Amino acid sequence: MADHEISQFISGVHNRNDAEDTPKDSSKDSLNWVTIDGHVELARGKVTVGVEGAAGSCPAIHIGYKVSGIAILWRKISTKIQYYNGSTWVDVVTGLNASDIYVFANYSSLTGAYTFAGGPSGLFKFANANPGNYIQLYTSTDFYTGYPLVDKARMYMWGIQKDPTSLYRSRIDVQRAAVSFTQISNEILSSGNGSQVIFSGVLSFKVTYPKADCALVTIKCTDGGGEIFSDDKNGNLKGSAGGIGTINYITGAWTVTFTTIPSNLSSNIKADYVWQDSTSKGVADFTYSSPRVAGEGDVIRQDEGGDAIQQLVIGIDGNYYSLKKQSAYQHKYSDDDTTFNNQVVRRNIGVFTRKSAVTTGRGVVFINTANPDRPQLTVLEKNPLGDDILATELISHFAWEKFDYSDTVMETYGQFVVLSCRSVGSLVNDRMLIIDIVKDTVDITNFGMKSLAKDSGVLYGGSPYTETIYKILNGFDDDGYVLQNNWDSKDESYGVNRLKKYRRLRYRGQIDSAQYVEVYANFDGTGYALVGTIRGDATYVNRTSPSSVGTTMIGEAAVGGDGPALVYPFEMQIKAIKIPKFRRRSMRFIAKGIGYVSIMESIDWDILTYEDKLPKVYRQKEHISIDGKKVDQ
Repeated sequence: MADHEISQFISGVHNRNDAEDTPKDSSKDSLNWVTIDGHVELARGKVTVGVEGAAGSCPAIHIGYKVSGIAILWRKISTKIQYYNGSTWVDVVTGLNASDIYVFANYSSLTGAYTFAGGPSGLFKFANANPGNYIQLYTSTDFYTGYPLVDKARMYMWGIQKDPTSLYRSRIDVQRAAVSFTQISNEILSSGNGSQVIFSGVLSFKVTYPKADCALVTIKCTDGGGEIFSDDKNGNLKGSAGGIGTINYITGAWTVTFTTIPSNLSSNIKADYVWQDSTSKGVADFTYSSPRVAGEGDVIRQDEGGDAIQQLVIGIDGNYYSLKKQSAYQHKYSDDDTTFNNQVVRRNIGVFTRKSAVTTGRGVVFINTANPDRPQLTVLEKNPLGDDILATELISHFAWEKFDYSDTVMETYGQFVVLSCRSVGSLVNDRMLIIDIVKDTVDITNFGMKSLAKDSGVLYGGSPYTETIYKILNGFDDDGYVLQNNWDSKDESYGVNRLKKYRRLRYRGQIDSAQYVEVYANFDGTGYALVGTIRGDATYVNRTSPSSVGTTMIGEAAVGGDGPALVYPFEMQIKAIKIPKFRRRSMRFIAKGIGYVSIMESIDWDILTYEDKLPKVYRQKEHISIDGKKVDQ
């Protein structure tokens, strides 16, 4: 009989159909192995950001950005919203309800880069240049406390406790003086005394307008040839003669250090700036006239079924999709912002949570839990033959019902969609599915997270067990430990029912010098037994041809993280010793060390076939009686 060769691994986990009736390269079950680029490789691990947190969970994490592009990592834990300063987590908002969910949204404009956080207790605005301060735009006694999404210079809000079935949209923030912000010129800040070079204070707008923040600040000495400090939008004031200064856009606090001593003149330190109140003709102003005028706020009712909007996402078509538990709406406004179309595009589909959908290049992908007994990965996509929206099931060979989606979190990550969920019976998310909707693959990891966010090739996860943030699919260990893992092949019969044996197992791939992989075989369900080991320090590893692999699953290395690791190609074979004649066999790989390993090719070499009989393990159970109660008759 010919050899049985797997020249590439492209199928991922197939766990719905019988394990004999799946592609020959598929896995019937695996943990922490990923199908990628024609091979299977051990998944990357995880590493703690900062220090391990206290018992609890981290239900929300988010990446904000300064104007310079520097990322700011935000999270909501317990009663606090915090940001990470590079070494520790800093409290910003305190006194929140510990069980409340918050959603973050970014907004960049002519005045700077901001992050909003919305939930039951308020709508908070942060300037990412000064993340330690905030503005409370709305409190729990106001109407507009819900979950924000900012797009095209306006905010959309859903999940409003006082009106859970409606979608609210704000005015367009036109970013013009006398409309969305106020210009201040020559505000008197201080006076020189002929010796002082350091000055500080607070801009006066904050006293009258507590919901306002400032931007585009210039501080100057009005002496002839005096120094001028210009705002770089990152919280720094740079002097024209080399002086330095800072500005806090949220509080209005400023400080400058002049290079040349300002003269002893009254009121010769002045400021020009603008201030804005996002709730007044800004991105958080939801008011509108009657009749409504283009550019104003609006309320879009989505009352189908009477249940709350669970999540709002922007489709690849630029329209907005509201997902409920049993229906999905599409909402789109005309280009002139005067009319809109608001329709139910699908019934009997839906999601459990506010984090159960992501937008991909194909459409809005979500785990459809409208029928909880048969959940299904689904994409909302445009019908190529018409204008209607199709709800298409994806990857039907995977048994989605083997997992619990009551606290689902989804995110895109490179070419993948990652979906955090629970194994059946677990009380928290303990599994993360890595999904490629183009290649129709699913792989399973144990990196179940309460929340997810991404930045520059790094995927962050909020722990469901503690108040801890991790970089996940990052590095080659599980926070210092060997990854729990296994990759189990299909039940392979080589297409014939006759008994058979093979003489050799041959494998090709790449491996780290410190890694080793145990290879197990299971013949006709008798249990897995160790048959060999692939070692990274063995002589069959070719050390003259190293390659580099990244510490993150996508790309060669994490931005700001460790460089790529060196791995080496190997080709090896395992001699078959004392194996029984079998009808079907399955193989198991378990990586036992810390380091990279991939399997690119597998060959069962020189297969011998024998008589068409039951395997020995079942043979004593032949010749069953008519009533089925007796064997070996």
